[in-house]
Amino acid sequence: MFKIELPRLVGTREAATELLEQKQIPVELAGADVYILGRSLATSTISFADELLKQLSARHAGDIILVGTPGRFENDIKNAAARRKLDSVRLGTQQDVALF
Repeated sequence: MFKIELPRLVGTREAATELLEQKQIPVELAGADVYILGRSLATSTISFADELLKQLSARHAGDIILVGTPGRFENDIKNAAARRKLDSVRLGTQQDVALF
């Protein structure tokens, strides 16, 4: 299991790649689940969400679980997942929220 805490502002594809490097997310996740924590997130872009999902998919993430993320970001991630035909993105449950 890995967690990625989103900063207040995220905007570019490069920012998504830099965030994964900063959080030391391995290039091979081998099916490990990734929690995206978005309580601090105020503003994001479609391109950031798309690149984040693209990178996590390329690294073979298991489930990608959104916890405390704003509705707009959730929609952007879900739309990116649909375009990429990924069904591993879901909203966090009460159990997931309790982990953090």
